[in-house]
Amino acid sequence: MAWLALTKKSQIRKIALLEFKHLLNILENTSGMPPDFFDDPYVVGFFFGYTMGVGAYVGGKAVKPTDVNSAWVDMIFELVPDRGLIVAKKFAEWSASREPSFDEGENNGTLFALYSYKAARLDDNPIIIEAQLKAEAMAPMWEKLNQNPDEHSRVMSALRNMLFWDRINHREA
Repeated sequence: MAWLALTKKSQIRKIALLEFKHLLNILENTSGMPPDFFDDPYVVGFFFGYTMGVGAYVGGKAVKPTDVNSAWVDMIFELVPDRGLIVAKKFAEWSASREPSFDEGENNGTLFALYSYKAARLDDNPIIIEAQLKAEAMAPMWEKLNQNPDEHSRVMSALRNMLFWDRINHREA
């Protein structure tokens, strides 16, 4: 019965951390982790926005902002323990100043999580529509790989590319 004791904060943390570790593992195994990765306001905003979206999935309208914030801070200190305090301070600055790149990352991370967990109806969202079109265009690739993911998974893959990989691959040095 210990599993029943999971708090919303721990559920948010656990679910979001799985995605972050997946993204960071792919990054590490492809191009390597840039030392300034968490100095990018878009990246930090995306990770926070994703955490907020997971919070909406876990808690619905009952999610407490303090649970989301606390889960996010815990994750940053786990993902980059040697830089956690620096990243948390930059987050606070970017959030308070409404830094445009941070806001864009936050919005995109939230959108990705809400779509991923079907936590909101997003059928008429232009980004989702664009991802659906890209997912359709990726069909031949899936066939060559002898894979046939469902439509939701294909759109998630396209969204992840559009909102995270494409964006971080075009970061300014």
